[in-house]
Amino acid sequence: MKSAVLVLSCLALVQGFSINSPSSRRQLLEGASVSLATTVLFPLAANADITNKLASSAGLRNVKRAQKQLDTLELYVVNEQYVSLQQAIRNPPLGEIRKACSILVRGGEDGPDAEKLLSSYQQFIGSFEQLDRRAGLGGRGQKLNEGELLGFYKGTVSALSDFVVVAEESALIPVQYE
Repeated sequence: MKSAVLVLSCLALVQGFSINSPSSRRQLLEGASVSLATTVLFPLAANADITNKLASSAGLRNVKRAQKQLDTLELYVVNEQYVSLQQAIRNPPLGEIRKACSILVRGGEDGPDAEKLLSSYQQFIGSFEQLDRRAGLGGRGQKLNEGELLGFYKGTVSALSDFVVVAEESALIPVQYE
């Protein structure tokens, strides 16, 4: 990939120098700008994957910290303290769990478990949103069924545990250099 980008940028630069028409300066500048843009933009796109892969360890730490906080929220669920539950969900580290999870998903998207990682993330986020939605309904006075919120809570905890297992495996895979 990098060699193809280098060849294309050299061709654009050579084309800019080899023009003999009256508007050659303009075409030279166009060729040079295409060459410069090609060499500047494509390495940045390659570095994005490496950056997410390197940030995976910090993302994994943040997800595990949020997992510990989620484990402590069972008391709010059992006692039906809906407002306290929603506040805890919106404060760090749980409030920033989407960011940390998305770093892990992007860092593992070229690995062998990319689809499994993405599907476990989607399952977790879906159950997490359901928990938040039900707590919001309870906080506004809507009567929830007996054990309904606890079921959503346990589903969220289970989905996050599944995601963490897959994310740990994905984070251990070293950076793939071409």
